[in-house]
Amino acid sequence: MKVNSRFLAEGKELATVPGAMPSPEKPFNVCGLIAHVAKGRIDEVCAALNELEGVDVHTQTEDGRLVITIEDTEDCLASEMITTVDRTSGVINSSLVYHQFESQDSLEMEEVSS
Repeated sequence: MKVNSRFLAEGKELATVPGAMPSPEKPFNVCGLIAHVAKGRIDEVCAALNELEGVDVHTQTEDGRLVITIEDTEDCLASEMITTVDRTSGVINSSLVYHQFESQDSLEMEEVSS
């Protein structure tokens, strides 16, 4: 888990550090994006995005749109990776179209009750 030492030096509890989870169980956090890519750069952008941990490009359209999912990883929050996608050369913009955040406990309860 990444911890910003500035927060610890200020005497804040670990649970108040942005991105830190008080539970040892990692929550499920996934974001769905539509990204618009500059004409003629779709293959280059897809290759760059597929190299990023936690990022999956699922499909592309002829007019330069990508359907992407991003999940939290051990090293990076999905919200940080959205910024990385936006700053990728060739990406014009992206829009968050889906978000799901659930604790591991609630996911396990859904599996048992299904």
